[in-house]
Amino acid sequence: MKKIQLHHTPKITFLLAVVIIFGVSVNIDLNLQGIIKTTLLVEQSLTIEHKLDETASLVNDAETGPRGFVITGNEVFLKPYYDALSSKDGIIPHVQELRRLTSNDPHQLQLLNKLEPLVYKKLDFMKNVVETRRNLGFKAAKELIETDIGRKVMIEVRQYLTEMHNYESMLLLQRSNDSSTSTQETMFAMFLGLGSGFSLLLFTIFVVNREVNLRKRAEDELLQLNNELNVRIDTRVEELRKSEEAFRLMVESVNDYAIIMLGPKGTILSWNIGAEVLNGYKDKEIIGEHFSRLFTEPDTRSGKPALLLKTAAENGKVKDEGWRVRKNGTQFWADVVITAIYDDKHLLTGFAKVSHDVTERMKNEQRIVNLSRMYATLAQINETLVRVRDKKSLFQNICSIAVKSGKFGMAWIGKLDLETGIVTPTFVNRAVQNTIPLPIININAPPYNNDIIGAALTTGNVTSSKNIQTDPAMKHWRDVAIEGGFQSAASVPFRENGVISGLLTLYAYENDFFIDPEITLLKEIGGDISFSLDSLGLVELQKKTAESLLQSEMHFKEMFEKHSAIMIVIDPVTGFILEANSAATTFYGWSLKEMQQMRIFDINTLPPDKITDAIKQTETGEKNYFIFRHRRADGSIRDVEAYSRTIVTSGKPALYTIIHDISERTHYEITNELHIKLLEMVESHSIEELLQLTLDEAERLTESSIGFFHFVDKDQKNLSLQAWSTNTEKNMCKAVGEGTHYALDSAGVWADAARAGKALIHNDYATIQNRKGMPEGHAEVIREVVVPVLRGNKVVAILGVGNKKSLYDELDVKWVTLVADIAWDIVAKKIGEEDRKILEAQKYAIENLAMHDSLTGLPNRRLLSEQINMTISLCRRNSTMAAVMLLDLDKFKPVNDAFGHEVGDLLLIEVANRALDILQRGSDTLARLGGDEFVVLLPQIEEISQAEAIAEKIRYALVQPFEIQGHHLNISCSIGIAIFPEHGDEEIALIKNADKAMYVSKNNGRNQISVFKESAEY
Repeated sequence: MKKIQLHHTPKITFLLAVVIIFGVSVNIDLNLQGIIKTTLLVEQSLTIEHKLDETASLVNDAETGPRGFVITGNEVFLKPYYDALSSKDGIIPHVQELRRLTSNDPHQLQLLNKLEPLVYKKLDFMKNVVETRRNLGFKAAKELIETDIGRKVMIEVRQYLTEMHNYESMLLLQRSNDSSTSTQETMFAMFLGLGSGFSLLLFTIFVVNREVNLRKRAEDELLQLNNELNVRIDTRVEELRKSEEAFRLMVESVNDYAIIMLGPKGTILSWNIGAEVLNGYKDKEIIGEHFSRLFTEPDTRSGKPALLLKTAAENGKVKDEGWRVRKNGTQFWADVVITAIYDDKHLLTGFAKVSHDVTERMKNEQRIVNLSRMYATLAQINETLVRVRDKKSLFQNICSIAVKSGKFGMAWIGKLDLETGIVTPTFVNRAVQNTIPLPIININAPPYNNDIIGAALTTGNVTSSKNIQTDPAMKHWRDVAIEGGFQSAASVPFRENGVISGLLTLYAYENDFFIDPEITLLKEIGGDISFSLDSLGLVELQKKTAESLLQSEMHFKEMFEKHSAIMIVIDPVTGFILEANSAATTFYGWSLKEMQQMRIFDINTLPPDKITDAIKQTETGEKNYFIFRHRRADGSIRDVEAYSRTIVTSGKPALYTIIHDISERTHYEITNELHIKLLEMVESHSIEELLQLTLDEAERLTESSIGFFHFVDKDQKNLSLQAWSTNTEKNMCKAVGEGTHYALDSAGVWADAARAGKALIHNDYATIQNRKGMPEGHAEVIREVVVPVLRGNKVVAILGVGNKKSLYDELDVKWVTLVADIAWDIVAKKIGEEDRKILEAQKYAIENLAMHDSLTGLPNRRLLSEQINMTISLCRRNSTMAAVMLLDLDKFKPVNDAFGHEVGDLLLIEVANRALDILQRGSDTLARLGGDEFVVLLPQIEEISQAEAIAEKIRYALVQPFEIQGHHLNISCSIGIAIFPEHGDEEIALIKNADKAMYVSKNNGRNQISVFKESAEY
């Protein structure tokens, strides 16, 4: 039995060895296949990363080339752009190659599908830029670039290239890890099969070592690429740091605008001097705080600061106007723009917040709105007074008009019982129905004897409460005010037959609504209601008896004469003025006797036929409300509203007309329209056009015929003429115009406003002592008003108008000052914007010109160095060659000596153009080192003969005669060639060896080509 076991032991051992060897071999074979597969995938990932880098470089070339062309107009700069469009080595073939390499990767294909249309869109945009520069010039091309379309598309292209690169890097790392895992498994199998055969071990070690070396080589190449990328990033960071420092200095010098940098969550990071002036905080007091500290408590509670940041982050920018709080607790109305800031990966890094105090503008605009509401209310109430024939309808219409046209929250009319002092709210109109009823009021008992209703009925004057919520006398009205949302109120008493009989009470949603101008209009409304009630009473009396009619007419005449409203009676047939009350004679400046000798045609500025039409419309009842321009005795023109109706006096029909002076309202409307129109024009019109429009409106407001606008320099020593009005320029003045500079201390009396810092009126210009003569062609000045524009404690501009037919007064100063302030705010902002654009254009030009030769537009030594180092990196990665040629002109110095440097410069430009015509590939570079030395860089060549062939074409092209400014010039060139990596593996060595080879050509008789040789003696 033992024999049998011994007999079979070798077989069993052999079979066992065979099984072990076979199993180990199968295991090793499977692991080797995994290593080979992962190695191929690693190589594929490296190739894809390389293609992505080349694509990014080509896209950059496609953008930087046209930008150089836009600045200089030199077609040479388009060479990289055309190379990027090449059908052989351009962007499109690279994208197609990427599609082939990533055909088995759905994720990369999805990103590539998004990238490809963006690349086409970017190329189309740059093509449009080139065509626009070529056909329409620099300005049009610059405006096209500033649309930001190209930059946004470029950001997206870089984003997708980066995303694809990052994804491929992740795959590379994963595949490298897989390769490492397979290697470990193979080593384990080798140890298990160590006893099965030494040869199997050697084979496995050989395979594993080979694969490890391949992976190490790939990792070394990846490390080299990362190092190059880090160098480029460090360079760009330093450039951005310098740019940021320049921007910081510019921002910190701005005084009129608060410029604040915020972190992503709203923390204040920086704070310029304008922010300190506007908000009252020193930078050390506020930096690090959240910017919500600048908001009012209601805004903070409502979450407005966070909402603004969210909106800015989502939309890129957000605009806002609202109340802000200073350090001392005072509030101001701010115009705010918050812009989101992103890094090159489109990640939010913070916000830029720019604020400007527009409290005065807001108050002026609100004042115009309030006055417009009051004028609209007055106009419609007066129209109702003329039309309505009974008290009930009159009171109902007045309350309705106040709510609908006046935009008041509530209006009510109460009748007063003089014996009891009881006021019963009889007619009420509310914007929104309230549940709290109005009480019956006893003005003889608390609390109503102390509020605005008791005061109005007791004194007969318009009485108001600026803030119902805080006014102690209005405490009993707070529930009504709170429910309706009312903030202020006014009571307007009216009379019947000279006795106070009731009042109109108005409630407004705004605080401080009822101030002096509104109170004046309310007094006029009360007077008009009183007059209408008396008129209605007179009508009722006329129906009774002739005696009552006679008494009524007498009463009417008395009331007509003493009424504060301007009233005239006109003969509709002849147009003569029959009667005028004392208010009319005071307003127009003529006596009653003088006015009765005048016709309405002498006062109204309309043509006679238009005035006749208005009289007919009044007689027929077709129309009884008109807006006219009336002339006064002093020559001034006033805008008026006229309410007319036909009455019978002394048995004859006459036109009874109530006149309201609406010049102030019209002036507010004109200034408001000017403000809106200037804002609409600011982007599309020049500063001179904006100022001329302003002067035209200033002339219109003051009835002037001359207008001028001067800027005052920051040193307060000089001023310059910026604009004339249209009428001055065309019809009045032929003197030196726009841009004329004056020394302030030697300018005439018209500049006293700038020297004194206040408005000045010269109503008798000819009698002014020490006045200076006018320049030739200057219009004669009869009278003038000049106002300064003040910002802080400095005069920044002056605006003047002249030659009004009547005397200037303080009202003219008021309107000219308002117009000047409106124009300056808009023009100053436009000047700042234009200065910013000029600085950007200059920076853009400097950055591009710093990399190019100023004469030929070719890359200079700095840009050439970057190109050579980039070429060396690509050649190392792809194991290819590159050539550097140094080209020096022969017989160039005699040309300079004989014909001058101008001809020499033109010759160098033509040499560059001929050499560029020879270089057909987009990757080839021609650079100028200085003087008559040029360098040609040929990347990715397969053999030295390629470089020699191109050098021969350049040599032959430069031997051909040149025609420069009528001179027939003959030169040649000597060329030296150095090859990477054979003649040097870094930039300095290649340039140095190419220079040595070039001197061999010089020494051998010039007009030759030499390739560097290590064995040669130099």
